[in-house]
Amino acid sequence: MYAQPEFIIVLALILSVVIICFIVFFAKKNQKRKPGITQQLEQKQLISQENKTLLENKLDNSQIGMNLEEIKGIGAKTAEKLRNANITTVTDLSKASANILSQKTEISEKLLSKWIELAKGYERT
Repeated sequence: MYAQPEFIIVLALILSVVIICFIVFFAKKNQKRKPGITQQLEQKQLISQENKTLLENKLDNSQIGMNLEEIKGIGAKTAEKLRNANITTVTDLSKASANILSQKTEISEKLLSKWIELAKGYERT
């Protein structure tokens, strides 16, 4: 009527192995999900950081009321050269030295002087 002690031990071992297999299976399954969630959060943080940077740049330009390209004679390529020389706003341009800026950008000093004067005029308004 009573089960053999060996049978009970074997049954307990089998149940233990099955339980351990389930634990390992679900642990691995959850591990696979976590990097995906982590990556999604990191991507959202990167996107929000990019949006923050864009918003800050937009606010800088809106506070001045102008982008570099709005100054007569400055197009996209010239504005890019100026940005590479750390002149990103009209205010930056108005405070720049034509001589130093000419050396950094390879734009003529005469032309830069003209743009700097225009930028100073826009700053006053």
